[in-house]
Parts: sequence; C-alpha cells; structure tokens
Amino acid sequence: MRPTQQLNELIATHMFVPGHVKVDEPESNFVMSGLRAAGSANHINRRKILSDVSDVLNCKAEELEFLFTEFEMPIPSAANYEVMVPDFQTRLLAVAE
Repeated sequence: MRPTQQLNELIATHMFVPGHVKVDEPESNFVMSGLRAAGSANHINRRKILSDVSDVLNCKAEELEFLFTEFEMPIPSAANYEVMVPDFQTRLLAVAE
C-alpha cells in the first residue's frame, strides 16, 4: 500500500470531513470545565458540580468522586487587605483654593 493511499484511508476513516478536524462537542467542553471547577470547589459545591457533570455523562455523581479523593486539599481563604486609594479630586480642589 502506498503512503498516500494509507493517508487518504486514515483521513476518510477518522476525520469528520476529509481535511478538517471534527469540531468539539459542547458536552465535552462542559465536562472538562466542570471537572476543573470541581477541583477547586469546596465539598458542597463539588457535589453539585459533579451532579451536573454526571447528568451529561449519564452516570451517578458518586462514580466521579474518585477523581478527587486523593487530592483533598484545604482551600486557602483569601487574605483581606485594606487598600487606600488617593482621592485626586479632593487634592485638586485643595490645590485650586
């Protein structure tokens, strides 16, 4: 079999339209985004996200929990800092007087 014939056969077999790569399904984007979000969510929100993802995958949410059992890490709370923003309008009025 010639290489070009083999290539044409691979394209015809595995590509949606010869010469074009098949477009991603929206479901796969939802699943990947949901699993990424679940990785950084707290336990309650993770269960809700996995419930939605399991609906798309047609499985039970409990069947997806194995993805996160070894990676249980506490989510650090964000530090609060007081920010002082200069009031330029008041300073300009003071200079103008």
